Amino acid sequence: MNSPLSVGQIGLWHLCQNDEVVSTAYNVVAAYRSTPLHASALEASLQALACRHPILASRIEEYDSDLHFVSGATPTLELARAVGTVESVSKIEMTRAFDFSKGPLFRITLVDTVDGLCDGLVMCMPHLAVDGASISVLFSDLAEAYAHQLTGSPCDPQASCAAERVVPREVDFLNSPEFAHQIHASVQALHDVPPGLALFAQTEFGHVVYDAAVCALELGCEETSALYKFSNEHGVTPAAIHLTALQILLWRYTQQTDFSVNIPVSTRDDDQAGVVGYLTNLGVVRASVHGTMASASLLDMVADSLYCLLERRSVPFPSLVLALKAQGARSVAGLMQTCFNYERVNRGDIPFGPATLRAVPISARYAKNQIKLDVEDGGLNGVRCTLTYDSGSLTSAVAERMLTHYRMLLEAVVKQP
Repeated sequence: MNSPLSVGQIGLWHLCQNDEVVSTAYNVVAAYRSTPLHASALEASLQALACRHPILASRIEEYDSDLHFVSGATPTLELARAVGTVESVSKIEMTRAFDFSKGPLFRITLVDTVDGLCDGLVMCMPHLAVDGASISVLFSDLAEAYAHQLTGSPCDPQASCAAERVVPREVDFLNSPEFAHQIHASVQALHDVPPGLALFAQTEFGHVVYDAAVCALELGCEETSALYKFSNEHGVTPAAIHLTALQILLWRYTQQTDFSVNIPVSTRDDDQAGVVGYLTNLGVVRASVHGTMASASLLDMVADSLYCLLERRSVPFPSLVLALKAQGARSVAGLMQTCFNYERVNRGDIPFGPATLRAVPISARYAKNQIKLDVEDGGLNGVRCTLTYDSGSLTSAVAERMLTHYRMLLEAVVKQP
């Protein structure tokens, strides 16, 4: 494998060169509690995984001022073993920086309890190599290879050629009139947006990580059913409903009517569904909330802003930042201050050969935003809303109160549009 990094990946690479703390803040950790697993079959499965997704076994090298993922002809991965719990091992993995120049860009640990019983699996990857959807792809492919190992049946480890087309497509887009149109529209939409929320002290753009604190709530079946019913009846997505409640919440706590929220958005095309890589981007929407506005009107505005975000999803965030600076933006630090992330996830039991795994929530050690709301929508298995925030800017009492009010606002949006 010898593949160039995309604009977004290059931006993350430069960020992670600053210091080890910043680098570990961009570690992606996935933990699963498991019934007993066969260690030798799991280790053999990793070789099929490395062949199918060579980026996992790669390193990053510089060629003529360009950065490339490079791996050998026969990429390999190793299974680590640890004693403890998946939670304790995950905390350790969060603080271990990757050496991009040496690789590999994937670590997996089989965790046993002190009594010698299987507790589960912990996977760790740098964000510049994977996105949220990659976790599902990785897990599915590893489960398939593991099942083949146990039964002795052949497994096709052929790498997807779609991964090699990611950067050439991006280069074509960046040189197209469509890119010029979309970035102009993005800059106009954010023209003169305030530099941040009054809830927080202003920071310089170079301040990229904070000490994180976390609080969370689980929406019950009745709340989730009401939200889905409202979504279906009014033709709006659950993500739009959650983002509307978040914007009202931030307005109520700051009385600020104009602010920005950044949102991770997938850039995957249909032929990239099975690709492991950084096929995501940061988009930015502008909130405009007023006290006399009905929630139905705000919901329509939010839905429209998400539609525009999807239309411009291919504009790399670093390119947007540069364009805003060139237009004399007051500050770009506020673009990273507030984040909203909505994901459909499997919160139930996951088959893994004859074993059964279940995802374990892991709290971040460092925050990349001063406040971030993650909504993990597991459908009938429930919705988990996690507020990750800068512990130096908000107290736990305020954060927990905000999350309680968020729940109330969700209910109000659904019941009284």
